[in-house]
Amino acid sequence: MNWHRLDREKTIDMINSVKSAAQALLFSPITSEAKCARLPFYEKHLLYRITNYSSLPTFNMDFLGDGERFFYLDGSDQPLMEINRNFGLILNAQTVIPYLCFYFFHVRSEDGEIIILKNPEESATIDLFDDERRENLTIIPDQTKIEIIENSLRVTTSLYYLGGLCEAAITVTRDGSVKIEPLRMLMRDMN
Repeated sequence: MNWHRLDREKTIDMINSVKSAAQALLFSPITSEAKCARLPFYEKHLLYRITNYSSLPTFNMDFLGDGERFFYLDGSDQPLMEINRNFGLILNAQTVIPYLCFYFFHVRSEDGEIIILKNPEESATIDLFDDERRENLTIIPDQTKIEIIENSLRVTTSLYYLGGLCEAAITVTRDGSVKIEPLRMLMRDMN
């Protein structure tokens, strides 16, 4: 992801905009950094991240915003759905995979961690994955099939899902809702 650091004035404005009275001590312009990144599936909204460097360990809070209004990414799909509903989602064959990578990184699932794999062999190193790798929106999976079906896109690809490797059909509706249908478990060579 290509991050752009906000200048001091914009950082102060953002911190003041997103902090509540309860969070007043979490972020300060002196000990925190704010940055933003463009997302290919949103025209008017960016991903914003505030990092607090004064705590150990350091921590981040992510938001979607237009520079004035920010939506905290709290692990639910609600902030994404609100942006999608009110401001639009650019969903096509070129943006559906970046949207899914973003969705799986920021929305917690009852099914545990979900990662789109570039190829099935990548699953052997799944325990080495870190947040930087998982938030990479430029992933281009091998042998991924994208179909347009009525008002949705259907992506068939390899996933790390339910604690294992599987091929799955993922349906993404025009409003950004995501539904996963496991098709088959994939085995990898353990030798």
